[in-house]
Amino acid sequence: AFTQAQIAAIGVYAGLPEPGQAACRPFADPPSGMVLGEGAAFLALEAVADAPLTGPELLAVGAARENGRGRTGISERGDALGRAMRAARELAGADPRTVVAHAPGTRRGDAAERHAIADAFGPGGVAVRSYKRQTGHTLGASGPLALVAALTDGAVAGPVLVNAAGFGGNAVAVLVAK
Repeated sequence: AFTQAQIAAIGVYAGLPEPGQAACRPFADPPSGMVLGEGAAFLALEAVADAPLTGPELLAVGAARENGRGRTGISERGDALGRAMRAARELAGADPRTVVAHAPGTRRGDAAERHAIADAFGPGGVAVRSYKRQTGHTLGASGPLALVAALTDGAVAGPVLVNAAGFGGNAVAVLVAK
């Protein structure tokens, strides 16, 4: 109840959906708002030297922070998300085929991420997906759940970049090869 009250107080909590609509609709017009979900994901990393790779490969992690003036700390153009995505691409020396967007379903958050993706890849430069429709916004598990979903989604091929953002202007982009 406390977390729900906080989300409602900053004005990003979703209302009830229309019949037949998903509660959380990332990049919808109009935005649905944030829908809280519950979830957990476990990822095990191991160093592989001189052994055949049997699973996904972590290529790079980019991170950034900003001090946006909004209630969530994200700027209108998603500056931290853009810097995190560019850093991951530069560290990996590779481009993703797909970006899994953080896409909280909020007016400001979705617009900021749209700008950041367009700035990083050009308009229409990369396929964009989101799993929030299925999971809602799981706060600390949001990034790991999106990464696991991308790795297990048969429709996602090749390198994939997964965005995660947090209150206070924090952003991370993880680039993995499937």
